[in-house]
Amino acid sequence: NVPVPPNIYSTMAKVIGVVFKLSNAYMGIALKECGLNSLEEFLYLNTIANTPKLKKTEVIYSNFSELSSGLLILDRLKKKGLLTEESDKVDKRSKRLILTRKGHDVLVNCFKNISLVNKLFFNEMSTDDIQLCIQLLRPVEIKFSSQWISDKNKSYNELKIQQTKGHLEKPIVDIIVRLLIS
Repeated sequence: NVPVPPNIYSTMAKVIGVVFKLSNAYMGIALKECGLNSLEEFLYLNTIANTPKLKKTEVIYSNFSELSSGLLILDRLKKKGLLTEESDKVDKRSKRLILTRKGHDVLVNCFKNISLVNKLFFNEMSTDDIQLCIQLLRPVEIKFSSQWISDKNKSYNELKIQQTKGHLEKPIVDIIVRLLIS
């Protein structure tokens, strides 16, 4: 007997989580064919390709990684010859990341393989359903992508207070308005 998620929010999180874990596993197989060890390596290469000459920390934090883990990923990609570093002209202590030709070629192959994995997962859904899912989930992605850096070091209690703050204020205002009207 498998426990059922207690509410629709938990069910949604469970479905998204399971689909992500499964697609991540299949993408791992596809990415190994391209010479990468993980989805994170692909995401880092893609970030560097789409926003050239980023600092290491910019790449790491834009992929929601911890600094130490991100530095290890960047080091692996550099050792494979997929990216190089150049000195920052303004801040001499910083390095800027550049995708190599080999890195570009690997990225192109990764996109081909990942495209097939995505089709495997979603080809039975209609285009309209896929567009609806994107439309419904995009605001969640945008909201939490932008606030992750400030939230990642908060305690659960701080996050809970932050989340319920807006929801708790409205009933209090409603009660006050009702009291004033009556």
